[in-house]
Amino acid sequence: MDSLGERSRQWVLPYIFGHDKDPLLPMKTPSARHVAVDRLLSSRTGEVPDAHLSPRESALAVEMTSGTIRWRRWLDFLIDSFYSGQANKLEPRVRTILRLAFHDLLLMRTPDHAVVHEWVDIAKTTVRVGAGGLVNALLRECVRTRGQLPQPDTGDRVVDLAIAHSHPDWIVSRWMSRFGEDQCVALLRYNNTNPTFGLRVNRLRSDLSRVEECLSSLGVRSERGRTADFLRVVELSAVLRSEEFAGGHFSVQDEAAGLVVRVLQPAQGGTVLDVCSAPGGKAMYAAELMGNVGDVIAADRDATRLKKVAEAAERLGCSIVRTLRADATQPPGVSEVDRVLADVPCSGLGVLSKRADLRWRMTPDRIRQLVGLQGRILRATADAVKVGGCLVYSTCTIEPEENLEQVEKFLDADSRFELVPVVPVVPDLEVPTSEGCYVSLPHVDAMDGAFAARLRRVNR
Repeated sequence: MDSLGERSRQWVLPYIFGHDKDPLLPMKTPSARHVAVDRLLSSRTGEVPDAHLSPRESALAVEMTSGTIRWRRWLDFLIDSFYSGQANKLEPRVRTILRLAFHDLLLMRTPDHAVVHEWVDIAKTTVRVGAGGLVNALLRECVRTRGQLPQPDTGDRVVDLAIAHSHPDWIVSRWMSRFGEDQCVALLRYNNTNPTFGLRVNRLRSDLSRVEECLSSLGVRSERGRTADFLRVVELSAVLRSEEFAGGHFSVQDEAAGLVVRVLQPAQGGTVLDVCSAPGGKAMYAAELMGNVGDVIAADRDATRLKKVAEAAERLGCSIVRTLRADATQPPGVSEVDRVLADVPCSGLGVLSKRADLRWRMTPDRIRQLVGLQGRILRATADAVKVGGCLVYSTCTIEPEENLEQVEKFLDADSRFELVPVVPVVPDLEVPTSEGCYVSLPHVDAMDGAFAARLRRVNR
């Protein structure tokens, strides 16, 4: 029997170089799979495909796209293992089709015959007829060996884990050093699961029971979060189309982010400054906790994003929220504030379950740049806090240099502040703490990774 390489090699030349006698087949009506191909390719060109899909097909396209981004490295490893030619010469569209097809076959558990038929047809109609033969050969070989798929064996445990769990080497190396292999693998696995989404009930307009009834009527399953005001769901499209969402009964916010606002402890009638506010979720929750009595200043340097904050405030009925265009690295022009929130730009390595693309875009150099920016924001924000008031520094990352190390550097340089333990402030905070700070770990707490430190100003 011919080897896969011999069977597939006949397709390599027309596939790589094109062929006048190897035309496209007529295009059928675009499906979720066609849209997924275009969306993945458009991430390079910035183009947004215009597709008219049913809600079900649209949700399928989103699932395929995000899943393929999440598993890209492992999928490429399999493609390269099965392909006998020069894999680095595969055209972007055909590699994208193969990634999606392997994801469809191995992770979405679509029936074999449907996967092979659909993706071969897409290759023939969007690349050329000959490309369909290559896709057919690789998919059938994957089906044949599915019980014994190739495994990475580079001789480097970090690299092998990074390939198998589809993360960059540098992230796995970091987490192996900090957590050990078992905890590192648990975190990698969590990042590769389909995410759950938090819904924050707007206590100004509704309550948990009413929102649960709404979700039930939409056919959306939910469960209560570990803290007040939060529900968890696995599907958002129907939720975001609901009248209740449009009417401001709830917002989308992960519970980990909500706990940051609980650490802030905004008081009714007080003043809150959120210096990196857009898109405004934390500012809105602060206003809701304050009973819409007081003053919440939502500051951001991006005017377009500030419009989104204003729109959210109107939808939710948070009339005490006002926007301020300001650069967080400069003094905000506001003083004597009771509570200041510096939810700074960060690497986002605590939210890789939801941000599938971020693992491929973040780099160690970028983290170093962010650490510098975070320090500047923290120093610039400090003067706005009144004596006796609190500054909460927070991120959605789990990296030490962006979290506790950043806070320690600030406290060493500014004797006006002291670190206050968060647990007495939030009694139901059942998450790991370090030096009195709030820390959530995705694989331990089943929510986004986050960090918050409560810093009290003790003198001028």
